[in-house]
Order: sequence, then structure tokens, then C-alpha cells
Amino acid sequence: MTSAELAILVLVGTGTIAGLVLYMLWPDKPPLPPEEAINESIVAQQWAGGLDHASPPALPPHPPFG
Repeated sequence: MTSAELAILVLVGTGTIAGLVLYMLWPDKPPLPPEEAINESIVAQQWAGGLDHASPPALPPHPPFG
């Protein structure tokens, strides 16, 4: 085996081991919530004014106090 072949073998082996270590250490993605929960969250954000303020407010403004 020549030194070039040995170098390629070492690089491929090192890359494989590094890939396996990263795969094992990578945090898992949390499961997606059900579709109903996503829709309710969007509605709640719209009521709270959290989505890009493109639509008119859901409630009319309060009359001034006093």
C-alpha cells in the first residue's frame, strides 16, 4: 500500500468516525405539535398582535379614560 492510499484510507476513516460522533451528539428535533395546536397558536398570536401587524386589529380601540 502506497503512502497516498494510506492517506486516503486515514482521511476516510477519520471522516467516518467524526460523522458518527456528530450524529450521536446532535440534539434530536422535538416532535411537531398536532395540526390543531399549530392553528390555535397562530390564532392566539394574531389576537395578541404577534404576526406582522398586516391585518386590522381584532378589537376596536378603547375610548379614552376620564
